[in-house]
Amino acid sequence: MTSSILRIVCAVVAACCVATPSWAQQAGRVDRPYRGLFGGGGAGEFDQSLVANASLGVGLDNNILAVSGIASDAQELQSQNYGGRSRIQDYGYLAGGLSYSLSKSRVSVGASLGTVGQYVPNIASPYVPSYSGSVGVSLKLSRRSQLTANQNFALQPYNVLVLGLPLSEPALGQAAVIEPTFGVRREDRVGQVSDVGFTRQIGRRASVGLAYSRMRSSTASGEDDLSSQMASARFSTALTKGLGAHLGYAYTEGRLPGETLKVVEHNIDAGLDYARTLGLTVSRRTKLSFSTGSSIVSYRRHTLFRLTGTATLTHEIARSWAASLSYDRGMGFIERFREPFFSDSVTLGVNGLIARRLNFRSAAGAVRGNLGVAGEAAQQSANAFRSYFGTTGLTMGLTRSLGLGTDYTYYQYGFSQLQGLPTGVARQMGRHSARIYLSVWVPILQRGRRTNAPR
Repeated sequence: MTSSILRIVCAVVAACCVATPSWAQQAGRVDRPYRGLFGGGGAGEFDQSLVANASLGVGLDNNILAVSGIASDAQELQSQNYGGRSRIQDYGYLAGGLSYSLSKSRVSVGASLGTVGQYVPNIASPYVPSYSGSVGVSLKLSRRSQLTANQNFALQPYNVLVLGLPLSEPALGQAAVIEPTFGVRREDRVGQVSDVGFTRQIGRRASVGLAYSRMRSSTASGEDDLSSQMASARFSTALTKGLGAHLGYAYTEGRLPGETLKVVEHNIDAGLDYARTLGLTVSRRTKLSFSTGSSIVSYRRHTLFRLTGTATLTHEIARSWAASLSYDRGMGFIERFREPFFSDSVTLGVNGLIARRLNFRSAAGAVRGNLGVAGEAAQQSANAFRSYFGTTGLTMGLTRSLGLGTDYTYYQYGFSQLQGLPTGVARQMGRHSARIYLSVWVPILQRGRRTNAPR
């Protein structure tokens, strides 16, 4: 769906913040109290806040060369005297960032700056840093009207394949996070994402929304530049409690690297929206939501009609645990690829507090689909791809401002053949990465605790 495209694009070009990745954040209700020792319950507890955080650690990766400037495919590894195979390599990890939020009755502002880097000894350029920033403003024009705008930028030193990662919508002015673990090849890129949206409430049950977004990811040579823009309009109305209907249209236009033709998607966004807590007593903490739609994609004289949709099932466990299961079917653009991706993905996440000092998080997922409109329309296996990932981690709170963490991540992707793959991107790759790190969380400014803030 169009929203899933924007999530993927935003995450790719704003991939370098230091905040906790979206797949590791607490599931369940947003207003659920945070009960851990390390860190805080988030900016939502205060009218104004400024928080600094930093992490320093070491790790091991069996394919660190993919990010650190050499390659991920066997031919280039062979030329670097690695015998056609990646090797286990130790690395240093450094990250830091600032996050600001302001929330008033009519205006909200969010902003963030961040950097994350890996130091790999014994290579020509041992330190690989990334930098990013974001700012967002939400203005309540009247009792029924609201205007929102966001601007993200990033200097990213590697290509990533983010298909299938459970990326949630970031908070206002806060960028989504993709760790260097998911990099597949070193290449300096500059990315920007701009979006603006307007919503208007009509009566008690209906609303109308307008949105526009623009993305650009560019390199020094200009050969692998990627850009897209999207404009949409949507009318929504409530039918019964938890059940609604929507009708809308979205136009998406993408210009892929080295291509003069555009990828055009007409999203006929008509369907149902269901979001409510299940009525059974044993399931009062369980919530199901789903949305459906359809799209028409045109590229290189091929036209494809495709059903789209998303579904999410969340369950709160005790006072501090939550689990989620989600499904997404849509289209996306990935940097350096000259064809759009069509995918179906499933993700599962579990997180919570083992004890007040010990936070556990985990996620796993799988994605499959086709590369290119022609392959998807004909269901050709020649363009098929699959990817899998799994990650788990623990953070021990030493104090409210100091924590000791450890993470393990596995990521694998594979294409059925080399057709359509950019130079230097391997047909298949698997990565294992583990690290241990010390994190610091410092609230520089916290003013005006909200009366309805969770405690």
